[in-house]
Amino acid sequence: AQADLGRDASNTAEVGRLLYTQYAFPFELASVVLLVAAIAAVALTLRKRTGVKVQHPEQQVLVTKAQRLKLVSMPAEVSEPAQPGSAI
Repeated sequence: AQADLGRDASNTAEVGRLLYTQYAFPFELASVVLLVAAIAAVALTLRKRTGVKVQHPEQQVLVTKAQRLKLVSMPAEVSEPAQPGSAI
């Protein structure tokens, strides 16, 4: 049943009133279903899986500057200059 609320009525207040009175049980049921789904999603992402690379932050913060960067000296590669008229 729709009530005549007048000009000063708020849609938000009316939706809130309906959710917590007439639709209280379906609203609570939906919130429980969503809570279970959120917990299940977190549990599925935290399970141990073989063959998956993971990061270990506790090991990453213990690395020294010398372990992070390694300078390698390599000889320069010189290619032959292209001959005039040859396909590149």
